[in-house]
Amino acid sequence: MSNNDWREPTHPLKVVMRDSDAYRIHPIFAVRVEDRDMEYLTINGMFLTWKDIMYAQYFINGEWTQIKSVPRSTDVV
Repeated sequence: MSNNDWREPTHPLKVVMRDSDAYRIHPIFAVRVEDRDMEYLTINGMFLTWKDIMYAQYFINGEWTQIKSVPRSTDVV
C-alpha cells in the first residue's frame, strides 16, 4: 500500500468550508497524502484539498478537535 492510497480515517473526521453566505460542514469518507498535502473525499463524493477548506476536525474522546498544522522551524539545531 503506497502513501497515495485512499484510507478511511480511524476516527470520524469532518471539514469546514466557507461559502459566500454560510459555513458548510462535510463528513469525510477517506483521506490521502499527495505530495505532503492532505486530500479529502467526502461521503457525497466531493474531492477537497487544503485549499478548499478552512479547517478539519476529528472526533475523539467525545469531542470535536481542530486539526492544526505546525510550521517547521527554519533553524537547524
